[in-house]
Amino acid sequence: VELDLLGPWPDRGPFDVVMCHGALAGMSPKPAARLVRRFADALAPGGVMLLGPVRPDSGEMPRLEPYGPAGYRKIA
Repeated sequence: VELDLLGPWPDRGPFDVVMCHGALAGMSPKPAARLVRRFADALAPGGVMLLGPVRPDSGEMPRLEPYGPAGYRKIA
C-alpha cells in the first residue's frame, strides 16, 4: 500500500508508535516540519516517534521529549 505522507491518511491514529527512518532526510525543512507535527498529533499520550538520523528543531515539537538516540515521546 502506498501512502503519500503529506496527503490524506486513511487512518489518523492515535498510534502508540510512529516510525519514519528515511523520509525526512530527503525533504526540505518546511514539509519535514509539517510532517513531524502531523506525526506528533497522531501519537497517543506516551506514544513514541522514531525518526532515525534526522533531528528536527525542538521548537517544531512542543509536546514531545527526547526518547533514546533517535526518538521522541509524546508527553500529553
